[in-house]
Amino acid sequence: MERWRKTQPARSRIPEPLWAAVVKMAEAYGIHRTARALRLDYYSVKKRVEAKAAAAGKIPEEPAAATFLELTPAPRIGSCECTVEFEDPGGAKMRVQLKGTETPDVFRNRKSTALKILVYDGQGFWLCYVSFRQPCKTFLSAG
Repeated sequence: MERWRKTQPARSRIPEPLWAAVVKMAEAYGIHRTARALRLDYYSVKKRVEAKAAAAGKIPEEPAAATFLELTPAPRIGSCECTVEFEDPGGAKMRVQLKGTETPDVFRNRKSTALKILVYDGQGFWLCYVSFRQPCKTFLSAG
């Protein structure tokens, strides 16, 4: 391809024998990889590969139809209770009690000035965001 480009004026049409070699490469290495390596337009290469497949009687495979997949949680056994307690440097405390839910996922930022509590209640997810002016201690107990 490079030899041909050096001998031809810019934007010359690529001859059919050269296109046949490009199509053969695309079948072996993939359309994108071939088009990128040879600095050709992806869609031009794709069109020629599809035309060759149609001429040979090969019908391109249709992509699989997207299907909806619903994930249902495992049934809960019994009831769970969880308490999240916050304490600031001055000693002030705040307690969040979650009854009848799974143990939550608790996330805090590096400075301990913000906290996120993520809980699944059997029907959907709940997100609680708590922000503090100063860093605080967080205690989590589940039972």
